[in-house]
Amino acid sequence: MRGNNWRPNAANSDHINRRLWALYAALAACGVAAVVGAPWGFEHLLPQAAATALAFNPDFLVIGGALVVLLWATNAVLASIVFFDGRWRPLTRRFDLALQAAWIALLTWFVIGPAIFVNARTDQTTKDILGLLLVIVLIDAGVKLYRLARRPRVPDDLAALGKP
Repeated sequence: MRGNNWRPNAANSDHINRRLWALYAALAACGVAAVVGAPWGFEHLLPQAAATALAFNPDFLVIGGALVVLLWATNAVLASIVFFDGRWRPLTRRFDLALQAAWIALLTWFVIGPAIFVNARTDQTTKDILGLLLVIVLIDAGVKLYRLARRPRVPDDLAALGKP
């Protein structure tokens, strides 16, 4: 064996699939547009009965809507960094976990906090769906933490040998 020619195998790679990442970015942009445009769309594009059932609580929308857009925009920045870098780095992984913790806190507030919609039935259905989403995000965060804990760490002096 000559020199330092060790390379991680595909299972250990932090490289991303840029095509799927671009699809993710497009879907995220559609999601942000849907959240931002929902109040106007519900009021102007739906029949009156549906618009009444889907009327947002104005007190909630000012804070809750702004926080969703803020977190989604932060996700977009992180996704852009990872996309242009072509891979996950330790710093972007830690930032992703911190962002995921913020989503968990926000979703928890949505589920147990003030009314999202004026209509009580719509509000409860939405909170139930967001509760399910919260469970999925918690499972994803647990998997990420487990993988992070299992990730091998190379001692600094050994890593310095591989640098030119």
